[in-house]
Amino acid sequence: MSSIVNYSYNAEGLSKIKEWHYGINWPAVYIIYNTDTAYVGETLDVVRRTEQHLQEDEFKQFTDICLISSKTYNKSVILDLESFLIKYMSAEESKKLINGNAGVVDHDYFYREEAYEDDFRDVWKELVSLQIVKRSIAEIENFELFKYSPYKTLNEEQQRTAYDILKRLGEINNASQKSLIEVRGGAGTGKTILAVYLVKLLTDLNRNKNALDYIDNNENAETIRHLVKTFGH
Repeated sequence: MSSIVNYSYNAEGLSKIKEWHYGINWPAVYIIYNTDTAYVGETLDVVRRTEQHLQEDEFKQFTDICLISSKTYNKSVILDLESFLIKYMSAEESKKLINGNAGVVDHDYFYREEAYEDDFRDVWKELVSLQIVKRSIAEIENFELFKYSPYKTLNEEQQRTAYDILKRLGEINNASQKSLIEVRGGAGTGKTILAVYLVKLLTDLNRNKNALDYIDNNENAETIRHLVKTFGH
């Protein structure tokens, strides 16, 4: 059973977070939001991360923060919960997400999302009751937008293809070449989902957003860093 608390996003709220059972040195997911915009993140120390965000201009627009954790949570679980919330909140559209999507991939950890599916759905129901989101999961899953969300989780093959394409784009850009990259696959293999994901990622990079905030420390990190330098200026 997850613990879900909601505080004002200010110095007073930070004081209450310091008193929360999972506020310090424990994995948690958080949603910083106002009436129409939100950011979803994960951290191993909510107090420290909140202190950082309170100093950042991009986050000064927010008024509230919702925290989610449990005694059973670990890094694997919060990564999956973060991806789950981003995926559903982006399709639900009651709040515009300012998240990038570079880290929304299929994490290969011991604890999989399926093991926590009921808990994640209970978290969503509580978010509905708090009026942070409005629609049920069943409603969202019927949306066409959900099927082709730019935050859709990529499987391993899609992730590998995405990074291969991004790496090739970087090479083409540096060489001032014109080139065509073709992705082939049968119906239902995820080509459209991959294309939407890449458009969102490249758009964020072109706007000079810090996509590195949304990726894990893995072998693909250097490719994204290269792309930030290539397309982010």
